[in-house]
Amino acid sequence: MVPFLSLPPLLNGLADFASVGVTRFYLRRGLSNSIQMSAIYDLLWALAIFFALGFAIIAIIHLVRPQDDIPLLNLTSLFDDLNDPDRRGQYWWLLFMLFSTLIPTVLHAIVATLAFVTMARPNVRYRIAAWLDQGAQGDKTVAKIGRTALCASLTLAIVTPLFVLVEGARLFPGIVTGTIWIFETFAQSIGAV
Repeated sequence: MVPFLSLPPLLNGLADFASVGVTRFYLRRGLSNSIQMSAIYDLLWALAIFFALGFAIIAIIHLVRPQDDIPLLNLTSLFDDLNDPDRRGQYWWLLFMLFSTLIPTVLHAIVATLAFVTMARPNVRYRIAAWLDQGAQGDKTVAKIGRTALCASLTLAIVTPLFVLVEGARLFPGIVTGTIWIFETFAQSIGAV
């Protein structure tokens, strides 16, 4: 765990900064263009930053050697542990460090999902607006219905991307396995394992 107290956290900070910058750019762009397309582009950039961060960390662990010439971390045993589903859970800190780069993109996905909700069929949107308007005129029962419908749509927008991310990784273990394979293939290509 020693290597993750030095240079890799700095790289992670740079990757997080880049990810936030890309997300902010596409959020601003989504105001004048399609927010859904902006979300897709943001996701693609987030994945590129995610893999670039992983590749950079592997390269640093492999290339930066202390004076005793012992690697900072034994990448062969790391990938052996990551390829074993029973031992993979020990590396939650590594997973969190890498996936923290995707947090701004998840937030953008929440905004994109909210945009999908606001583009629901006009009769649904107009019905919620009418309930809120009637509530503003003094009808407390209808106001509660309007507030509940609006809050439900906001909750749906927040929960859906998080649910898809977590359940996608759980239901399709090939996503995690494939990601590990990509990183291991890169490590093999530079002679790190």
